[in-house]
Order: sequence, then structure tokens, then C-alpha cells
Amino acid sequence: MAAASGRSERDPFSDKDFSNSVDPLAGALADGPFGRALDLAIQRSELTLEHIQRELIARGSRLDLNTLSDWRCSGTAPDGDSEIAALESVLGLPPGSLGALLADEDPADPRTDLAMLRRRTRQPRLERLLVQENYHLGPDFAHRLLRVREVVRAKRDGVTRGFVYYHGERLDQPLPTLHDTAGCRIGRVRTDPTAGILLAELLLERPLAEGETAVLDYELTFTGDAPADHHERRLPQGAKDYLLQVHFDPSAVPADCLGYLRPDGEPAGEQQLWIGQYHTAHLVVPDPVAGNYGIRWITG
Repeated sequence: MAAASGRSERDPFSDKDFSNSVDPLAGALADGPFGRALDLAIQRSELTLEHIQRELIARGSRLDLNTLSDWRCSGTAPDGDSEIAALESVLGLPPGSLGALLADEDPADPRTDLAMLRRRTRQPRLERLLVQENYHLGPDFAHRLLRVREVVRAKRDGVTRGFVYYHGERLDQPLPTLHDTAGCRIGRVRTDPTAGILLAELLLERPLAEGETAVLDYELTFTGDAPADHHERRLPQGAKDYLLQVHFDPSAVPADCLGYLRPDGEPAGEQQLWIGQYHTAHLVVPDPVAGNYGIRWITG
């Protein structure tokens, strides 16, 4: 799940995308678990455990065969980042690919950086049935508050988390602060202020079985002072319904307001929006295809 304002260009942290591959190893690297990914990687390498052990020792890792076999069969894993990095090197895996799986299985694991966590969002385990956003502006048209409600459904058994992905346009403005309000709690949070990116986990109240639903409420609060002229969200394929309501300060109501639709591979469109007596405008998008959807306003 992602809350995004502004740019929609390619993610600067993207690396090899395993999410759509039919290759078993690629699928395991995308979706885990760690033990299966390691086992398939060893099979693919055609190396014996003895050979892998020698290569690891040559890289400064002191591992016995029983430990290596245990990692492979049971999915237990080491605590040291250097051992994981050495194992990835010996098996010819992308750096961080096994480490990301370990961190994904343990929400308290601090080893996952932004690029690793970003990769975990590429094969979502939750589908959105409904996304509602309430976006509040200050008297200077600056961002103040974004309240989000998502109704999600598990696409497989054992789903424990979703994600928030925010990509801001103004790199001279501080990133927002994420708050959980109901139905979830915040897990790992990774940021890159130089790219305007915030990525965080939302940990569910309980694991969901396939087909089960949950309601997630969270907020982003802003402290920057730059005026905004639009808000948009990137919706993936499969989203059901999207509602965006923009709340203007009574002392700063724009002269005009437009909703815009930018579906991938289709012509973009705009529609005039009415600003009511409560100084709000809204956009409803039923069954959207993948694309960018939002509201822009004209202040002068």
C-alpha cells in the first residue's frame, strides 16, 4: 500500500525485480521463505555444502556443515550481516537478496535498508478493496495532514504486513511523519530525504488467511512550509475504488479545482470539481486501472 504525492517516475531504488518471474528461485527470492530460497540457490549453484563451506571460510566466515545444513532445511539463519553477504556472494545471488528475506520474517530485524524493503513491496500480498484519503492543507496551501483508510484483502495465507510508500516532489521540504491510528502498527521505517522517499511497514493485528480482510488507518503529518498545488496517488493494477477528498483552509480556498486521471497506456483526462460550503473537493475513481489519480487546484 502506498501513499504518494508528486512524482511517478521510476523508483531510484529499484533493483532486480523477481516478482513476475516463473523461475522457482526468483519466486523464492521475491516471496520467501529464507530456507526455501537458500535451498533453491544451492541447487542452482550445483555446489556441494563442503565446497560452499570452503568458499565461506575463504571469505572469513567460520561455519560448520551442520549449521549450513540447518539454515537450508529449517530456515533458521545467522545474526551476522557478513555471513549472509558472504553466502550471497558464493551462490551468485544479488547483494541483499537473502538478507531482505530474513528481515521480512522478523519485523524487529534492523538489517533491512531502504532498497531491500522496497523490493518486498513488488509482489504485494494484500490487495486494496478501498482506498480513502483525506488531505488537509494549511492557510498557506502547504501540506498539513493526510489521513488514509485502506480496506485490504489477503492474497495468500499468513499475511502479516503491508507497506506505505511516500514519494514527495519538494526535496527542500522535510519528509512527513507516519502515525498508526487503527488496525495496524508501524514496523520498520526507512527514509531517504535526498530522494524524498519514505517507506514503512504496517504490521497487521493478526496474520490473515487468504481472502480475509482488514481495515488499516494511518496518518502522515507534514511540517514543511512550501505551498502545494496538487495531491495524487499511484494506484497499482487491481485496486477497486479510490476516494480522495481535499480539505482547504477557510481562509485559502482556490479559484478552481480539477480532478485528473492518468491511467497507464490510456489518454489522460480531467474533470471540474465543485468546492462546497465546507471548503472541500473530492474525486471518486471506481475500478481504476493502474495509473496516477489526483486533484489539482489553481490559487490565482
